[in-house]
Order: sequence, then C-alpha cells, then structure tokens
Amino acid sequence: MWFESRWGLGTLHAQAVNEAQHARAWVASLERECERLRGVIRAYEQAQTQPAANAPAYHTI
Repeated sequence: MWFESRWGLGTLHAQAVNEAQHARAWVASLERECERLRGVIRAYEQAQTQPAANAPAYHTI
C-alpha cells in the first residue's frame, strides 16, 4: 500500500530518475572509452606507415 501512496510514488519516481541518470552517465563513460581506444588505433595505424629508426639494421642482404 505504501507504494500506492503519494510518498511511495514519489520515491519510485525519484529512483527511476536516479537510475536513468546513472545509466546515461555509464553510457557516456563507455562512449569516452571507445573514443579513447579509437585514438589509440589511429596512433598505431599512423605508426605503421612510418618506418622504425632501426629498420635498416634488420634488413640484411
């Protein structure tokens, strides 16, 4: 019966709002992590196009 009262409904509403905000913050943190990892991938891809400084030492004929 308490959940059917004005206070109970207010509590449920507040909990739903808090859970929605928490979920959105979690999604935002995952989006930031994905963007950071995309930056790491871009850095690795760019590093592949540039030869290493010691590359001639490993190319023996």
